[in-house]
Amino acid sequence: MATLRLAFASSLALELIAAMSVALVAPEIGLRLDYGHLLLRTGLFVLILAPEAYLPLRTLGAQFHVTVDGLAVARRPSRSWKRQRPLLPLVSAGRRGSGPVTGGPPPRPSGYRT
Repeated sequence: MATLRLAFASSLALELIAAMSVALVAPEIGLRLDYGHLLLRTGLFVLILAPEAYLPLRTLGAQFHVTVDGLAVARRPSRSWKRQRPLLPLVSAGRRGSGPVTGGPPPRPSGYRT
């Protein structure tokens, strides 16, 4: 649960920074458009691309979330670690040459004739 809380908090911070970047750039573009120092096409282009300036920071945040998730999983003991399993399946003791799982003959490769 702590990992999820951290992911939401950092995502909120990154999205807030991206939204604030647009909020800081928009009045400047509006004033330049009003005074005739900037074309509308250029102003809209800059306004659309303003959040993309923070794309590396967002990518860094996404990689951080993946790392935190991986560390949380690595710290949690797995159920399969607690159980001891044999490395190889047991072969039935009564018949030699029998398959390890079914007790029958070993499977033949398909597509070959003997």
